Amino acid sequence: MSMDLAGDTRMATRIGYVAANLWLFFLLFPLLSTLASNISDQRKTGAVIILALFAVAHSLGYRAMIRKELGLVSDAELDRRGWLASHQSEIWFAAMAILTALGVIVGSWPMLGVAPFLVSYGVFHFGWRTAAAIFAATFVAVVIPPAIAGVLDELWFFPIIVASVGAGTALVGFSEERGAERAAFEKQLALSEERQRVARDVHDVLGHSLTAVILKGQVITRMLDRIDPADEGSQQLLTSAQDQLAELDAVSRRALAEIRSTVGGLRSADLGDEITAARAVLADAGVTLTVTGDAADVTGGLRPVLGWVVREAVTNVVRHARAKNCEIALRANDNATVLQVSDDGVGLSGDEGNGLTGLRERVAAAGAELRVGPGTSGGTLVEVIQ
Repeated sequence: MSMDLAGDTRMATRIGYVAANLWLFFLLFPLLSTLASNISDQRKTGAVIILALFAVAHSLGYRAMIRKELGLVSDAELDRRGWLASHQSEIWFAAMAILTALGVIVGSWPMLGVAPFLVSYGVFHFGWRTAAAIFAATFVAVVIPPAIAGVLDELWFFPIIVASVGAGTALVGFSEERGAERAAFEKQLALSEERQRVARDVHDVLGHSLTAVILKGQVITRMLDRIDPADEGSQQLLTSAQDQLAELDAVSRRALAEIRSTVGGLRSADLGDEITAARAVLADAGVTLTVTGDAADVTGGLRPVLGWVVREAVTNVVRHARAKNCEIALRANDNATVLQVSDDGVGLSGDEGNGLTGLRERVAAAGAELRVGPGTSGGTLVEVIQ
């Protein structure tokens, strides 16, 4: 995994570096214009050297920015290497600005062809205020000195190029900034959804499993209260209590495993397993369960969702319904899938809790509908229809 990440980082570095330096192709304009001008060979040689140094400064400036953005330069390294290391963008820009001025002095006016590079560098390396100041200064530099020298009518295209590059790079920079903000927002949204998923799953797992643990404990307590040490028949109660303790241990271990897998995002309920578990939980609570239909008839992505519905509905029956009977009815065919969990308890009271809210989200995500209301013969009816 770490090797893949390192490879991706290296690839991103190369792509960014190549993309930034492709623009150096446009240095051919000031180069060829200078070589075709009427200045001396010595000045032409000096101008070529200045252009080469400008290209090096441009490349190193972008390399420093890309490495910093990809996290290849740590804060500790920046602190250790001092002010120069943490201000490389500013240093290379200053070098480029100085080389631009020297280029005009040595190679004459065609060397103003490097001015657009200053504008684009400012947009991609600095904040908007600094970039705007760089653009304004560069625009003035390609207008005022040529105007004073009386050659602006020959170099009229330089202000247009600088303005075009400024507008174009500003749009690109603004788009990248919005894209980064959108990516950060989507990351935060995904994190929030993951937190909701974990909270919902932990609620469902703990609510059901701990209810089963409590019921087992109550059954064992009632058994122990009935034991008479002087009665030989108490041995049967002790044996039953031991069986209940064994089941309690199994439920506790299963709950621990469920919590671990839920935190890892790997757990999903199974309809058949949940119906089997419901029989045991309801029996311990003194509720008679009737099941119609076969869980094996349900396939695909709806199966785990219905498992969660059975789990939550049965947990609510045990906790709140004070019911004597509960029925799980399942019907699945090519036309529709319907699950009904009903009881003859006291019925609904108050607002829905977190469990039912989480169920609605799960069921809706599976393309089905969850209905919760009074049953036909009292109590509560939980129904899923797809």
